Amino acid sequence: MSASPTFAEWRASMVLPGLLLYLAVKSFVLVLAETVIKRNRPLSEIKDEAFSRFWRIINAPPPPGTPLAGSMTLPPALLPEASGVVLELGPGSGAQVQYFATATKATTIYGAEPCLPLHDDLRANAVRHGLRDKYRIVTAGAEKETLIPGLAKAGLLTNKSPNSGIFDTVVCVRVLCSVKDLHETTSAIYSLLKPGGKLIVVEHTVNPWRTPTGSYVGRLMQTVYESLGWTFFVGNCHMTRDIRKGIMDAAVSDGGWVKVELKNHFSWAALPYVAGTVVKRS
Repeated sequence: MSASPTFAEWRASMVLPGLLLYLAVKSFVLVLAETVIKRNRPLSEIKDEAFSRFWRIINAPPPPGTPLAGSMTLPPALLPEASGVVLELGPGSGAQVQYFATATKATTIYGAEPCLPLHDDLRANAVRHGLRDKYRIVTAGAEKETLIPGLAKAGLLTNKSPNSGIFDTVVCVRVLCSVKDLHETTSAIYSLLKPGGKLIVVEHTVNPWRTPTGSYVGRLMQTVYESLGWTFFVGNCHMTRDIRKGIMDAAVSDGGWVKVELKNHFSWAALPYVAGTVVKRS
């Protein structure tokens, strides 16, 4: 939720995006330098490799016994609720895969990850956590233009799908911030869910600065970091997207989600979160 932070926590929350941006820029510059020296590569490949290096750095396993803090405390409480046939969008290197190990009601989990350099790490994490036979990688992004073809190539779409729904659970952890079109993506996710299916989200969002729990400073810092190149260097991530609205709008034409359990977390920070589940009407 949004309990009042200590001054140290508040200060750290404002500085954290700057540290992440520094690491992302450093990864990009290193890959760019290697490209200039060793080989000629298109910008898209440079960005993919730079992002994969950055992603590995920020998702490196903490030392054993290190307690989870901040947004890292959110996925462990939600991902074990995944059930049936599951689609995880943008799993990256598989930092969250461990939480599916206790999702006993999940039968098969498909991880749709577009960044090829991360596939080996993702596969290794699935194996490490006992999901060798349950977790399958699909080369696709979260956007409809790549997701639908990727699912079709994997043999998951039928003549009736995706409109009739094929997944019991869709999981989004820090992925909706980086899609090209939030509305189109959430609409596609909604159509891929079976009636009664649920969407589990852990997403950073625009600071709700107009609300009592929001922060003017947090919202200002989001603007500052985006102006410094955050979106370009951090995998097309947008800090100022209203993720909750994007999720809620996806179900409007169908009468809305039948169940909404979304909560705001760290609303005082430059990277506040919305997390929880929404359920599609049966």
